[in-house]
Amino acid sequence: MTIHRLLTLKGIKFSTEYIFKDLFGNSNRNLRFDFAILNNDDSLKCLIEYQGDIHYTTRSKGWNTIDAFNQRQEYDKRKFDYCKNNNIKLFYITYQEDIEERLEEIINGL
Repeated sequence: MTIHRLLTLKGIKFSTEYIFKDLFGNSNRNLRFDFAILNNDDSLKCLIEYQGDIHYTTRSKGWNTIDAFNQRQEYDKRKFDYCKNNNIKLFYITYQEDIEERLEEIINGL
């Protein structure tokens, strides 16, 4: 089950593709976080990033090249550092985890 669907089913207020106006990639485009969990007043409670296998591996053919992988790693680091420096809770759900179980852990820990 997808994170979007689970959050919706649980009635949790959230936003997708969440940006900060001062966090950019190399092309001066805002870096986006997969999910932002929001408080009732729309303020940010925490961020959730889904880390598919492309965040851990590369292939010699197709779009998931070593250059694309290295850029993805750099952007992941920028996001991590931004959250750390701005005291923002950032959680990860990896492709190896049970999404529903991990999301439940995150929600229960807030």
